[in-house]
Amino acid sequence: TSTEDIKANVVVRVLASVPEVARFCNEKPPGATSGAVGFQPSMAKFCGKLVRVKSISVGPAAARIHGYMFPYTCLERVPAVELEEYHRRLRNRVLREGELVDVLDREDDWLPARVEKVKEDRKTGRMEALVSLIEFPSKWDEWIPASSPRIAELHEYSRRRGEVLTVVKPIIQADLETRQRRNNPAHRRTSLTDLIV
Repeated sequence: TSTEDIKANVVVRVLASVPEVARFCNEKPPGATSGAVGFQPSMAKFCGKLVRVKSISVGPAAARIHGYMFPYTCLERVPAVELEEYHRRLRNRVLREGELVDVLDREDDWLPARVEKVKEDRKTGRMEALVSLIEFPSKWDEWIPASSPRIAELHEYSRRRGEVLTVVKPIIQADLETRQRRNNPAHRRTSLTDLIV
């Protein structure tokens, strides 16, 4: 995706391949004036998904999405037909009291929540949901429009308790080992032939 396509509030798709996203995050993108943004295992949950750009950063040639920096090389333009379908699904979303969902909180973290109440906003005529973050005090409860992209299906972005990102762990380990070997010869692993006297 070109830098002209990436702007705040634009919906894009993160590449589906976790290893490819990890590689792009750990490389300096073309046109960047600063280094790589770095890959974090929790970024894998966005691979292949449509996401909204919160802001852009010219130095690393990256977009801030749900609290993470993704280089432009990890993002794809969404075809107009698919984008319209995405917005139609949000507009027509029906939430029910007691339903469990994922909610993007004010700190850009996806957390499981329960829909406590649903009502029509008198000013806009749109449906709103009172969502209660699971395992958080009620002071964090919030009214959110039912059509907001801050609400998603349960565990679409939040992790189940005890879930491990098994796809990402080998990538992170390999990247760490590569950096250690590249940056410090003392960190090189000893091969079996080096042990034979």
